[in-house]
Amino acid sequence: MKKYKKGMKVVVISGDEKGKVTEILSVNPTSQKVVLKDVNEVKRHRKAQGSSEKGEIVTFFAPLPWSKVKVLETEAKSSNSSSTSEGVKTSRGTRKTKEIAG
Repeated sequence: MKKYKKGMKVVVISGDEKGKVTEILSVNPTSQKVVLKDVNEVKRHRKAQGSSEKGEIVTFFAPLPWSKVKVLETEAKSSNSSSTSEGVKTSRGTRKTKEIAG
Protein backbone atom coordinates (compact mmCIF):
# COMPACT_ATOMS: atom_id res chain seq x y z
CA MET A 1 0.00 0.00 0.00
CA LYS A 2 1.30 3.43 -0.92
CA LYS A 3 1.44 6.24 1.61
CA TYR A 4 -0.08 9.31 -0.01
CA LYS A 5 -1.19 12.15 2.22
CA LYS A 6 -3.14 15.35 1.68
CA GLY A 7 -0.87 18.23 0.73
CA MET A 8 2.01 16.12 -0.66
CA LYS A 9 3.67 17.30 -3.87
CA VAL A 10 3.38 14.74 -6.68
CA VAL A 11 4.09 14.53 -10.40
CA VAL A 12 1.69 12.91 -12.91
CA ILE A 13 3.50 10.08 -14.72
CA SER A 14 0.96 9.19 -17.43
CA GLY A 15 -2.05 10.57 -19.28
CA ASP A 16 -2.91 13.95 -20.76
CA GLU A 17 -1.41 15.84 -17.81
CA LYS A 18 1.91 13.92 -17.86
CA GLY A 19 4.78 15.75 -16.17
CA LYS A 20 2.58 18.19 -14.27
CA VAL A 21 3.69 18.90 -10.68
CA THR A 22 0.79 19.47 -8.29
CA GLU A 23 -0.44 18.69 -4.78
CA ILE A 24 -2.93 16.18 -3.40
CA LEU A 25 -6.32 17.57 -2.33
CA SER A 26 -7.77 14.30 -0.99
CA VAL A 27 -6.98 10.57 -0.81
CA ASN A 28 -9.40 7.63 -1.02
CA PRO A 29 -7.54 4.46 0.05
CA THR A 30 -10.45 2.08 -0.55
CA SER A 31 -10.65 2.89 -4.26
CA GLN A 32 -6.88 3.68 -4.42
CA LYS A 33 -7.47 7.12 -5.96
CA VAL A 34 -6.27 10.65 -5.29
CA VAL A 35 -7.74 14.03 -6.22
CA LEU A 36 -5.10 16.45 -7.49
CA LYS A 37 -5.17 20.23 -7.77
CA ASP A 38 -5.62 21.47 -11.38
CA VAL A 39 -5.47 17.94 -12.87
CA ASN A 40 -8.30 15.93 -14.47
CA GLU A 41 -10.86 18.75 -14.42
CA VAL A 42 -14.32 17.49 -15.44
CA LYS A 43 -17.46 19.42 -16.42
CA ARG A 44 -20.95 18.07 -15.80
CA HIS A 45 -24.16 19.62 -17.09
CA ARG A 46 -26.76 19.75 -14.35
CA LYS A 47 -30.41 19.86 -15.28
CA ALA A 48 -32.78 22.34 -13.59
CA GLN A 49 -34.64 20.87 -10.61
CA GLY A 50 -37.93 22.72 -10.67
CA SER A 51 -39.02 26.08 -12.00
CA SER A 52 -37.08 28.22 -9.50
CA GLU A 53 -33.69 26.62 -10.14
CA LYS A 54 -31.65 27.02 -13.32
CA GLY A 55 -29.51 24.44 -15.06
CA GLU A 56 -25.77 24.91 -14.72
CA ILE A 57 -22.39 23.53 -15.68
CA VAL A 58 -20.53 22.15 -12.66
CA THR A 59 -16.75 21.74 -12.81
CA PHE A 60 -14.73 19.62 -10.38
CA PHE A 61 -11.51 17.60 -10.18
CA ALA A 62 -12.15 13.90 -10.77
CA PRO A 63 -10.16 11.27 -8.85
CA LEU A 64 -7.09 9.76 -10.50
CA PRO A 65 -5.65 6.29 -9.73
CA TRP A 66 -2.61 6.66 -7.51
CA SER A 67 -0.65 4.40 -9.83
CA LYS A 68 -0.62 7.38 -12.24
CA VAL A 69 1.21 9.70 -9.82
CA LYS A 70 4.62 9.65 -8.16
CA VAL A 71 5.75 11.50 -5.04
CA LEU A 72 8.46 14.07 -5.71
CA GLU A 73 11.89 13.08 -4.41
CA THR A 74 12.09 16.17 -2.22
CA GLU A 75 8.92 15.04 -0.43
CA ALA A 76 9.90 11.36 -0.19
CA LYS A 77 11.74 10.20 2.89
CA SER A 78 14.59 8.01 1.74
CA SER A 79 15.55 5.74 4.62
CA ASN A 80 17.99 3.56 2.65
CA SER A 81 20.04 6.36 1.11
CA SER A 82 23.43 7.38 2.39
CA SER A 83 23.60 10.58 4.36
CA THR A 84 26.59 12.64 5.38
CA SER A 85 26.99 14.80 8.43
CA GLU A 86 30.20 16.54 9.50
CA GLY A 87 32.69 14.09 8.00
CA VAL A 88 30.90 10.92 9.11
CA LYS A 89 29.21 8.86 6.44
CA THR A 90 26.46 6.44 7.42
CA SER A 91 25.33 3.73 5.08
CA ARG A 92 21.84 2.33 5.84
CA GLY A 93 22.25 3.39 9.45
CA THR A 94 24.46 0.40 10.38
CA ARG A 95 28.09 1.31 9.62
CA LYS A 96 30.04 4.46 10.25
CA THR A 97 33.20 5.32 8.43
CA LYS A 98 35.27 8.49 8.68
CA GLU A 99 36.00 10.26 5.43
CA ILE A 100 39.53 11.44 4.82
CA ALA A 101 39.60 14.99 3.54
CA GLY A 102 42.44 15.30 1.08
